[in-house]
Amino acid sequence: CDRHVLAVTPEGGKLLRTPYYGKDVNVTSTFSDIMVYSSGDADVKLQFTKSGLMYDDLFGVSESKPDMRKFWLANQFGYAAFDLKSEAFSFDKNASVPTATAKFDIHIRDLAAKSSNLIFMSPSFISGLSYIWEDPSEIELSRSFQQNDSVRIEIPTGYTIEFLPETKSLSSKFGSYSSHVSSNGKFVYFTKKLSINKAYYPKETYP
Repeated sequence: CDRHVLAVTPEGGKLLRTPYYGKDVNVTSTFSDIMVYSSGDADVKLQFTKSGLMYDDLFGVSESKPDMRKFWLANQFGYAAFDLKSEAFSFDKNASVPTATAKFDIHIRDLAAKSSNLIFMSPSFISGLSYIWEDPSEIELSRSFQQNDSVRIEIPTGYTIEFLPETKSLSSKFGSYSSHVSSNGKFVYFTKKLSINKAYYPKETYP
């Protein structure tokens, strides 16, 4: 997107510019439906939807070998001990905004940590994105995009909620972040929204 291209037409060559995809188009959305057991294990139905420039991420995953797909999936939620029970991919590349969808059915061992009669787990299932490198340098964010994660956690029978994390919100010239947790007694609901702005920043901005 957002580049000059040569269109060859019956009337001759034309120099055109492809559409610009901004953060409203470059979107990754995930939904995780998690059933936690008293053992700490969990069954998870996980769906990714990626549009715009994010489309290629899922297309590349679908074309990779099974062991590489499982490695990619493990990096998405940070747990290596899981069984992949099923997976499905679908692509709409001819739409005005290309969209890719992937669905996974997973069983994860020890997703929640047990201590006495308590169970501890993070409501944020999809791992955070990190763009921080060690040495101060210029910062180039090559594209703007959003990542929106939603999680529903079913609480094991006989358990009640003792503590929920606080709502968080952060905004700067680099982008914005927010998270929210709630519960109705049977389920915990978690949402996380990350927005990154395309920009170039000099080295002095690094701190």
